[in-house]
Amino acid sequence: MVASIDGKRLIKDYSEGNINEPEKIGKILAGKLKSKGADEILKEIFEKFR
Repeated sequence: MVASIDGKRLIKDYSEGNINEPEKIGKILAGKLKSKGADEILKEIFEKFR
């Protein structure tokens, strides 16, 4: 899940896979979230708080 600071934008998804491959599952999930616009929200957060 990725949410904007004000909570107006929320992107949720999930991923399943082999318990022995958590990094692979995480990368798949990150790709799904990014394709839905999560990278834009994260960019705004990092610009504000870095």
